[in-house]
Amino acid sequence: MQPYTVCTILLFFAVIINLFTRNRIAVYYTLFPALLAIFLMLLFNDYGPDIQAYKRFYAEIVPEIFWERGIDLGYAAIMAFVKILGGEFYMFLALVNIMALALIFNVFDRYSPYIALSWLLYFSLYIGYNHTILRQGIALSFTIYSFQYIIEKKMCKYLIMIMLGFLCHSAALLFLPAYWIANIKCTNKTMLFLLVLFFPLVLIDTSAVIAKLISYGGLNEDVVYAYFNSSSDSFERAGLSLGLGVRILYFVFFASVYNCEDRIQHVLFNLYGFYLLLYFPLASVSMLSARGLDFFKVLECIMLPYAILKASNIYYKAIITLFVLAYNLYAIPKQYSFLEVTMESALQNIINVF
Repeated sequence: MQPYTVCTILLFFAVIINLFTRNRIAVYYTLFPALLAIFLMLLFNDYGPDIQAYKRFYAEIVPEIFWERGIDLGYAAIMAFVKILGGEFYMFLALVNIMALALIFNVFDRYSPYIALSWLLYFSLYIGYNHTILRQGIALSFTIYSFQYIIEKKMCKYLIMIMLGFLCHSAALLFLPAYWIANIKCTNKTMLFLLVLFFPLVLIDTSAVIAKLISYGGLNEDVVYAYFNSSSDSFERAGLSLGLGVRILYFVFFASVYNCEDRIQHVLFNLYGFYLLLYFPLASVSMLSARGLDFFKVLECIMLPYAILKASNIYYKAIITLFVLAYNLYAIPKQYSFLEVTMESALQNIINVF
């Protein structure tokens, strides 16, 4: 049995408990084993496209030359700290994942009506950042944590979180405008008009235009264009995907129950709508539309539980819930298809460390 299968079963059980009881303590008791299993999977899973490279880099580098290797300053500082203490790679992984998961847990616990469902959503599509794309995973956790300062209108604390994220991965700067976007007054009708207006752009391959614009920064236009078009599927490059259809439907679910007087809902509405508006013209550039915009898209982990909570009709509530669960359970095996590790090999890694 794959470790991700164990995590999925535990999370699904926690979601069922969460949906049928408002007792937060009972939810915590069922959610904790799932989060522990996720942490162990992240810590002791040696499989994945980048994890071996991370291990080699950590083993070969010394603190004195971290700053000379072009590594993001915050990420380098964490590595240097653990390395100076004599810690192995697993200690470094443990530190960054405890920090990242703790930041995310704090926000989900405060703002999600169904915290277990939020974790299932995060696990199904975003947990890879905490394993194979470590620097962006750390940055993503800081931007998620900054969500509370957008809600509370504490700009200084928000900017500090964005800066910490930027020090780990420069892409965190993409989330910088979120504080001001969240405060724009935008009605359902206005957002619908903008989405309809921008949607045709998803059918246009804009990668050449974007590559041209980026080339003004000193990069070779042909190299950038070739990188953008590395996908072999022209429909994928054109942005026509199941994922896009699901995200539009997610937003429709939320917009149908949206209350503009609720501060949390207002922020979610603006930021997720902005994500879609940006996605349409950037759809042909997967590195921007996927990884770059995930700083906004990840807010669906809070938005969808709100859509379920606010749905007044029991049948509509059931439709949203079943659709969300079905899609994410479908997405999990695809997300972890590159893994070949079994529970036995993962346990052996734990034994080898200790």
